[in-house]
Amino acid sequence: MDNNNENRYQFNIEEPAHSSFPSQPAAPNSNQEYRRIKKMIIRVAAVVCALSLVIGGGAGILIGGAMKSGDSADQQLSSNEENSDNTGLLNAVDDPTENTTSPSDVDQSNGNADRLLYVSGGSTSALSVKDVVAQVENSVVAIVINYKETTTYGFQTFYYDAQASGSGVIVSDDGYIVTNNHVISGAETITVTLADGTTYDAQLVAADDSTDLALIKIDASGLQAAEIGSSAELTKGETAVIIGNPLGYLDGSVSAGVISGLDRTLSFSDGTTLYHLIQTDASVNPGNSGGGLFNDRGQLVGIVTAKTSSTEVEGLGYAIPSDDFADIINDLYNYGYVKGRPALGITTINITNSMEAMYYGLGRTGIYVQNFVSKEAEEGSELRIGDCIVSINGIAVSNSNEILNILSEHEVGDSVEVEVYRDGSLLTVSTTLVEQDANY
Repeated sequence: MDNNNENRYQFNIEEPAHSSFPSQPAAPNSNQEYRRIKKMIIRVAAVVCALSLVIGGGAGILIGGAMKSGDSADQQLSSNEENSDNTGLLNAVDDPTENTTSPSDVDQSNGNADRLLYVSGGSTSALSVKDVVAQVENSVVAIVINYKETTTYGFQTFYYDAQASGSGVIVSDDGYIVTNNHVISGAETITVTLADGTTYDAQLVAADDSTDLALIKIDASGLQAAEIGSSAELTKGETAVIIGNPLGYLDGSVSAGVISGLDRTLSFSDGTTLYHLIQTDASVNPGNSGGGLFNDRGQLVGIVTAKTSSTEVEGLGYAIPSDDFADIINDLYNYGYVKGRPALGITTINITNSMEAMYYGLGRTGIYVQNFVSKEAEEGSELRIGDCIVSINGIAVSNSNEILNILSEHEVGDSVEVEVYRDGSLLTVSTTLVEQDANY
């Protein structure tokens, strides 16, 4: 076996210990009665599970480590980098269970740009690691989700119950909790366990796939919220403390190290890019996803999201900095989405291999337009449902994250040229970018 196969991008998620395949396939989705392209989209969507995102090659980046129950840490699921298309902001429906705990379940009528999170400056006195832990450990929670896993034999899809776990940080005394999007993606139910062992059902407020952040809510009061410190004040060599739920059952585990680097960028072969990350040598393990990175004053300065996983590499963990996530979480709290981002105004589906394309009578693999998110988006676009997107402004794209990266260089209202295959012909059409909102 090629030694490079040990260096891979991977989600760490385990098989449930007692799950089994149903004896009968799941009932067909009612949308299968629509025309062929929508039928294709929905049936392909049933094959993919959001929590099974696996990306391969190079020194592996473990995105946070959401942890399935049942396997040991060295039996985690991994695969090649071509395996997935993490398409949250374009809302490609390649997982029928994604975000089944709906953002609409939580009232977002709190309205006019209220701030849930405030970033404060640090005090002058540093604490010992022991004192930091004593100050903040009650602000960190364990998260367990139940979701539907899928498996496919031939072209028949089966569903079975599965479970995954991660971490989160309390950011308000009335039960708002920040975690990673990949921890809760696809959840049918979310259960939160506090440091004292009390459990609550949680609801998804909103999530942002592009930054791997999510906001959930439990019905509680009098909780200990973490104080948000400024990540801009961090320096290399400063103490770093991580608290989380590694391996899915070691609630409240503590690891300590230093801030190893700042403003790191991690780019994945599926097109996903995370910016401005904090690098630390504090131990990050599967299940630490969504947990807190604290400075030596006991302030939350990062949300753990990724680590480098390789036989040659140790001690490379990464966190989303507080000065970035505070604004994003405030937008999710107020609007249910991150304001000001341009989008094509479509939902998409990715046909990833020739067998899928042949089965559904398509001439090629690629990103297909599923629908328009609004009348405004459709009126400003020359795209059509069923188009296969080839490039944007002359830049070839193979997945929706690559589209998002191109669009990030533009603003709402800009016009872009999109090359598509339509009815066997290659043509270029124009579309006006709209704001990516809660419809995505």
